[in-house]
Amino acid sequence: MKLFAIVAAACCLAVHAVAAEPVRVGVFLPLSGHKAYAGRVEFAGIELAHSLFPEIAGRPVELYVRDNRSDSDGAAAAVRQLIEEDRVSAILGSYGSDLAIAGSAVAEAAGIPTIGTSCTSPLVTRGKRHIFRACFTDDDQGAGAATYASSFAASAAPPSSPPGIPFTRPARQKGSGKRLSVSAAR
Repeated sequence: MKLFAIVAAACCLAVHAVAAEPVRVGVFLPLSGHKAYAGRVEFAGIELAHSLFPEIAGRPVELYVRDNRSDSDGAAAAVRQLIEEDRVSAILGSYGSDLAIAGSAVAEAAGIPTIGTSCTSPLVTRGKRHIFRACFTDDDQGAGAATYASSFAASAAPPSSPPGIPFTRPARQKGSGKRLSVSAAR
């Protein structure tokens, strides 16, 4: 619900139009491909928020949905279509930090406010003026996992981070000197 309110505020700031004109909000999610299940779940949440808040300041909200095909090139193309063809004022998405990074690069270049719905990589928003998130980051997850684990694990192996999994870094930084064991299911 808060996510939709944030988008509403962004749209009101981004659009200078007649009061009766609809607010066009773009959505780019993986609705096909290997991340489709998560994309469909997120879209159900967006649809619920839209059903509860179908208007912004008396103006109807129209959702324009593009499938990013669970692919970085597809994500960039979907955002480009939302901007150039659908002429949206703000964008929501995407599940998957890799997809959000690819899509947000296009949105940032166009100056379109975009809110990442569940993309946790700090790289999604780092150095960007128009890209925001409505969730925690990988660093927050690592710190939270370290705090939780250290609350009951008096002695274990020191934390280690498999290559390419950044969220264990904060566990080493914030583990309060306790020895923790971090494992990732594959």
